[in-house]
Amino acid sequence: MDLARRFGWSSEKATSHGGLTLICPSADPNHKIRVFSTGKGSEGVARTSRKRVGRCEHRDFRDPLGRVETALEEAAKLLRAAKALLERNDAQQSMLEILELASEQLADAEAAFDEANQDLDNAQDLVGELLGAEGADAIPSDLLGVAGSQLRTAELTLRELPSKDATVERLGIWLDELKSQRVALRVWANRYGSVPKDGP
Repeated sequence: MDLARRFGWSSEKATSHGGLTLICPSADPNHKIRVFSTGKGSEGVARTSRKRVGRCEHRDFRDPLGRVETALEEAAKLLRAAKALLERNDAQQSMLEILELASEQLADAEAAFDEANQDLDNAQDLVGELLGAEGADAIPSDLLGVAGSQLRTAELTLRELPSKDATVERLGIWLDELKSQRVALRVWANRYGSVPKDGP
């Protein structure tokens, strides 16, 4: 009965023996089906009736097609919602990962900052120890220039002394070490501005 109604069939009470008569949308007398509420073999009759309704060329598809369209629209809406929820979950997971990474990087940055701050304190203490209170305003390139002059003086003086003397040899080695150190420091100082080219 439900299938027949969805395909546009109508029903009327049978004039004899009770039950109903199903009539197809065209009212074709050859397209009528008698339906009895009880009787032997009712399941088989129902299957046959469903087949006749489904094969009728006059059946009205508007209601079934409407239901199909409604079902598809609902399914499409649910699928879009499911996709949106998954995208939301991905975004939330990404945000959590970013926050976790940022937290780790912040902890690393704080540790690096503390280390740099300790290095600053140590360097300031050493400058004060080596140059006194006024040394805080000294410029590295100026100190390297003066150091170069001192190294040049030491080198010229050592040339006038016996090269095989133990003390001369020791001071010569120290001179070479300091000259190499000055070259490295000049490269370092270049990161903060020009460095005079005078001196050895």
